[in-house]
Amino acid sequence: MNPGEGDFIGTSADVVLMIDADGFIERLHRPPTARAFARVHEGAALGRVPLPRVVRDDLMGAVVRARHSGEVVTFDAELDTTDGIHLHHVTARRVDERVVCVVRDDDAIVGRRMGRDVEMVRLASALGAYVWSADISPDGSFNYRYYSSGAEQLTGYPPLYFEEGGPSRWLATVHPEDRPRIADAADAVMTQNLERLIQEYRSVWPDGRVVWLRDHCFIDQLPGGGRRITGLVLDITDRRRMESELLQMQKEESLGLLAGGIAHDFNNLLMTILRGAEHAQKRVGDSGAQEALAMVVDATQRATGLCQQLLAYAGRPTGSTESVDLSKMVAGMKPMLEALAPDATIEVKVADGPTMVRADTTQLQQVLLNLATNAVQALGENGTVSLRVWRQWVDLDRLPVDSIRDGATDGHYVMLEVRDDGVGMSEKIRERMFDPFFSTKEQGHGLGLSATLGVVRAHAGILRVDSLEGEGTTFTLAFPCADEPVRADVSPESTPSTARGRILFVDDEASLRTLTRMVLEDEGFDVVTAADGAAALAFLDARGGDVGVVVLDLTMPGMKGMEVFQRIRASRPKLPVILSSGYPPETIGDLVGNDDRLDYLSKPYTMDTLLEKLTAFLELTES
Repeated sequence: MNPGEGDFIGTSADVVLMIDADGFIERLHRPPTARAFARVHEGAALGRVPLPRVVRDDLMGAVVRARHSGEVVTFDAELDTTDGIHLHHVTARRVDERVVCVVRDDDAIVGRRMGRDVEMVRLASALGAYVWSADISPDGSFNYRYYSSGAEQLTGYPPLYFEEGGPSRWLATVHPEDRPRIADAADAVMTQNLERLIQEYRSVWPDGRVVWLRDHCFIDQLPGGGRRITGLVLDITDRRRMESELLQMQKEESLGLLAGGIAHDFNNLLMTILRGAEHAQKRVGDSGAQEALAMVVDATQRATGLCQQLLAYAGRPTGSTESVDLSKMVAGMKPMLEALAPDATIEVKVADGPTMVRADTTQLQQVLLNLATNAVQALGENGTVSLRVWRQWVDLDRLPVDSIRDGATDGHYVMLEVRDDGVGMSEKIRERMFDPFFSTKEQGHGLGLSATLGVVRAHAGILRVDSLEGEGTTFTLAFPCADEPVRADVSPESTPSTARGRILFVDDEASLRTLTRMVLEDEGFDVVTAADGAAALAFLDARGGDVGVVVLDLTMPGMKGMEVFQRIRASRPKLPVILSSGYPPETIGDLVGNDDRLDYLSKPYTMDTLLEKLTAFLELTES
């Protein structure tokens, strides 16, 4: 620290703390006029200073962030001082290896007692805020004194707009939903003997943009019986957005865990039902039971679709990822949409060049189907649905505040827009549209949009919804670009194979082990089953020399499937393994994509699918 900085600390009118690299208060300056930090002393650990826990945590967080990022970090804190609770503004700045924290009494900032208007406006400008002032005369009349120039940066309106228009003009810029509450607060200032009032509200710009503002109002008595109000207004849009996103993420994380757990349990049950029905179909011949069994298989597969949507909402992959041209996928949906809504106009506009994204193809198709079907159903008898795909650079700082962008970063994205001019959504419906099991349709299961949100988040994408009741809805999605060439869509001919060998089937569901062993043995395989990972590893160590493929459930009690797989890979790196789960890990796509002797099956899967993968791996080991 240079001498000039030391002089500043010693002469500052604010409380100044110098925090060393170990988190201790190396130096404390507290001027006689200061009302805060009376019980704080030099040499104390910052984490143990006698402050409210929230303030202490904020202070430590600001110090850590300033030290590691080099940024100037600020926050507001309410502190219990020698003459009551007062608002303070804290600034943390790194100086060499230390962090200097300046704690400024916000009452003094706005000149509550000193009336220093010039200093107040200058400070507001430094904070990116604006100041306003008004007088209330003894007869109750209200007159604005001034608005600082910063008002235009925060509201979109020049100061003169408010000064000439009076309180009614300012109130008209408040969001309609917040207006009654703010009007009541303004009445309280006029009629009650308040000294201080803090309000947070949404302000609507001339172009319709909405921002969140926090207004700190301080009321002083004037000679002669009048009162003077001074307001310091800060833009808290980012803070509000982060709070909203955090609450939404916490809710969705809880629901996602619940949905994923339900999907896992149901997938295991469906797996047993499907396996039993398939086995029975092979045994009953041409009897009338075939039709009933076919209905069981069909119902099981439809239930599987619902479970896949639950997993999508939980942000879990249902298969591996690959490069997909989103334009081709969207263009291919037009005939289906035209068949669904023959009286509607379906418009599809895609980019000229490739629009590649790396995605779980099944989940991406489900998203498209959900959004397009919803758009068609919103039209009624006629109307227009438009689907558009293009590439675009996305700067997260320039996105609308209501965009969902968890995990997204600045970069090139493939954009998908699905727009309809149908019935639109009310505010209440928009608030709940992503909740699982919430639906406005009589026969809807309420998983389409919740699954869409889960898929977007799982792919580090962006989602935004614009909808007004009676004016239609627009969904805008963005997925990170993938510049790899798309894999050719070649469907190999299905040819019967005579390759058979020993299979180790590992699953904690006893009925599933029994049924799978019976079916595979009917197909000519030699099958060994294990109820858990420890038993499977023990068998491989003792008698596993002729095992050709391991089919391994990932979600088992005791030793987890992924640990079992890693041990198998360590001891037998060339042994093919088919992983299976009703609730796969998020990294399964990357894992499978980097190992040609590893595959994945999402439960419940058909026996034909399992046989195809087993045959392919056994042929690989024999070649």
